[in-house]
Amino acid sequence: MKPRGFWGTFWRLAVAEAVLVALLYSLFISLLERENFGQVFIREGLWVGIFLGIGLGLAMARLLKAETISMKFRDKHSFMSRLSIVLAEWGYHPESQIEDFITYKPAFPAGFGLIDGKISVLMGDKSATIVGPHMSLLKLQVRVPGPLGELMDLIKEGTPSVRTDRENQTEEVL
Repeated sequence: MKPRGFWGTFWRLAVAEAVLVALLYSLFISLLERENFGQVFIREGLWVGIFLGIGLGLAMARLLKAETISMKFRDKHSFMSRLSIVLAEWGYHPESQIEDFITYKPAFPAGFGLIDGKISVLMGDKSATIVGPHMSLLKLQVRVPGPLGELMDLIKEGTPSVRTDRENQTEEVL
């Protein structure tokens, strides 16, 4: 079982959530109904905690499990700058760097610190291999464009060469 895989993530989340929910539920019910905490915990709290822990663990493990993606780029420097800015906006800060391998650590770890939410990046000449939580990688693919996204940004900015070509095509059609 991989520690950052689905089942490793599930078990850590399920146990932490089950214990927390069981204790809080038992405390709340024992104060509300003026019953003994131990009796409420054994009779109801433990079962509520187990069921919610399993349910939330299954739901969140899918989003927080580690995955690997590869992103292509044309300019290594601009890609790295854009990646660093996006990760900083999300609260990720560089933890370590060894040549072209950078690890970013979240300011507030997910799951009470039980889930390793780090994002690791291995930079190549024309692509980067990125390992991190599933949900973060999905958002990263949208926020940090690949070669096609870089081309679309150039078009939006209206680079003179692109604008001239577009104007010429429009005039030819008219």
